[in-house]
Amino acid sequence: MKEKMKTVLLKWFFSYLLILGIPIILSIGIYTYSLKTTINQSNKMNDVLMSSVKSEIDNHINEIDKMLNRVALDADVQYATIIKNCFTSKDQIRLYHLVDTLQNLNMTDEFIEDIFIYFNNTGTVSSIKGNMSGELYYHLYYENSEYDFVKFEELMKQDYFKEIVLIHKLNGETILLFTMKTLITVSGQDSGMIVIAVNQRNLQKIVENMKWDESLRIFVMNGSNEVINTDQYKELADDLDYKNLQDDDHFYKDIMGERYVVSVEGSDMIDWKYVCMTPNDLIQKSAKSIHNFSLIGLFICILVGAYFSYFLAKSNYNPLKGIVDLFRGQASRSVNQEKNEYQWLKEEAENIFKERMDTNRILRKNRKILKGYYIFRLLEYPFDKQNAM
Repeated sequence: MKEKMKTVLLKWFFSYLLILGIPIILSIGIYTYSLKTTINQSNKMNDVLMSSVKSEIDNHINEIDKMLNRVALDADVQYATIIKNCFTSKDQIRLYHLVDTLQNLNMTDEFIEDIFIYFNNTGTVSSIKGNMSGELYYHLYYENSEYDFVKFEELMKQDYFKEIVLIHKLNGETILLFTMKTLITVSGQDSGMIVIAVNQRNLQKIVENMKWDESLRIFVMNGSNEVINTDQYKELADDLDYKNLQDDDHFYKDIMGERYVVSVEGSDMIDWKYVCMTPNDLIQKSAKSIHNFSLIGLFICILVGAYFSYFLAKSNYNPLKGIVDLFRGQASRSVNQEKNEYQWLKEEAENIFKERMDTNRILRKNRKILKGYYIFRLLEYPFDKQNAM
């Protein structure tokens, strides 16, 4: 049975395979860097997006704020505010001018859906749609489940200064009412409410037009933790707390079984937060191609590297194996299985050199013995020239 030794071939093979760690580590590094870069770019894009949303909506709110002040300072509004019980025929020209003023103001901003003034002393409304009783106006345009007409009247009597009221009309539309009490008149009376109405869909339209991907979840949250631009993301917003949302912040949040990157931008005009939720899968998707390329590259590197590692190890090992076989054919000692080819060859070479030195030493010794023997013979038996003996 042929004896086996601990071969150096496996060490060579694994040392070549170890070199594969370089492209593996490089691929992991490239993927990690690409993912980090993608996340940073996504955050920057979201920052730009949220800044645009903030700028657009805040500009509209600023215009509404100016418009509320403009209406409050209007002479016809201040005149109509102090009228008691009902308007007379002599007041109609002022009311006509007031409606005309409101219509002109409304034409300056398509974001605004309606402008009206509720006069508490007369129970009437002047709006871009004309003059009518408050009850008729309510049932025609603002009937909702939260406020019946009695509560609506009470709402119009509140001492609001640029407050925002959210109502849900019976037709399914959500309206934001920007309210402000009329200015106190010379007579000391203050009995009117200026209201500028904005449809929720106008807010949502601004948001939708600025999305760079349809999977983004963008909404506007007020101080009461309400989503005011859409009813679609209310469940997502339930997991967010307005108080914990910091301006210019980015953080990860697991909501409804999905991971999101949440970006926050605060309004400069009112207590609104603009929130963008980016699905983490969308960010991962951007780096997916690099990830797949890295995996394919790793797979090819492993296959090709393993083949060449074996080929190079075998090619380098064959000459060594030939020398080992030559020595083993001449060796008389048994093979030590704990030693590899190099160690075994070293030991055999040392033994050969030792045997050679021993042989030379014995030959020198034998040469001296032979020399002494022949001298002894010559001295004991002299040479006879006559007999050649």
